[in-house]
Amino acid sequence: MSEVKRISQPPDVTVVVGSGRSKQRFECYGALLSAASPVLDAMLSSGMKEGMKRRIEFAKKDPAVWSLFLECIDPAGAFLAQRMDGWNYCDYYDLLKVETDYRDGEEAEASGEKSSILNRSNVRSLVPLFHELQMDKYLEKCDHIL
Repeated sequence: MSEVKRISQPPDVTVVVGSGRSKQRFECYGALLSAASPVLDAMLSSGMKEGMKRRIEFAKKDPAVWSLFLECIDPAGAFLAQRMDGWNYCDYYDLLKVETDYRDGEEAEASGEKSSILNRSNVRSLVPLFHELQMDKYLEKCDHIL
């Protein structure tokens, strides 16, 4: 059984989502974003301006979808999982909760069940972002739901 340790450092990447009055700022962990997406990893680990400034901007994205995205890639809160070779980021994909009975979140809540993060109610809003960020494992889960 592995122990869970919370990250003690503050978030190190600012993600600005939306424009105008809908613009919101999210403080995120770069390692978490990199672990979730090869596109975000490239932005943050190369000489790209996003990596150098530790700031990513998605002016055409919906902040509500980004918030849901963050919940999907880190459903338990940012943490490290202890493994044999030391502290490593755990595989966040394995933590992703998906409804297997295809009921939407509202139905699950009405029946007293805990709603999953990905469900029929929100998967369609997340699929374009998962495609753009090349998140194949998440897209497979979305296909399963749809």
